[in-house]
Amino acid sequence: MKNKFLHSDFGLYFWIHLTVEIINVLSWFLFSWWWIILAHAIVTLQYNVLGGCVLTGLQLGKEKMNHTFLAHYFKSINPEKLTFFSRYTLPLIVISMALIWQIVLKNNPLIF
Repeated sequence: MKNKFLHSDFGLYFWIHLTVEIINVLSWFLFSWWWIILAHAIVTLQYNVLGGCVLTGLQLGKEKMNHTFLAHYFKSINPEKLTFFSRYTLPLIVISMALIWQIVLKNNPLIF
C-alpha cells in the first residue's frame, strides 16, 4: 500500500518534483551553461535507459513512469505534445537561454 503523504497527487514527491522543475526552468540564470548541458544529458540518459523519469515513477508508480510531470497535471492538454515539449523543446530553450545569457551577453550565473 502506498503512503499517501509520499505518493498522493500533492504529496511529498509532488513538491520535490515541482521544486526540481522550477530549478530546471530557472537554471539558465542560476548555473553555468556546462552544468546545465550535463544535467540535461543525464536526464535524457535516464529517460532512455530507465524508460522514464525516476521522480514520476516514485510519485505515480512505475506503470506511469513514461508520463511527464506536466502531462499528468495538465491532462486537458495533449499528453504527447506536453511530453515532447518537456523532454525536447524545454531543454533546448533552457540551454539556448543559458548560452545566450552567459556567453553572448557575458553574464555570470547567479549561483555557479
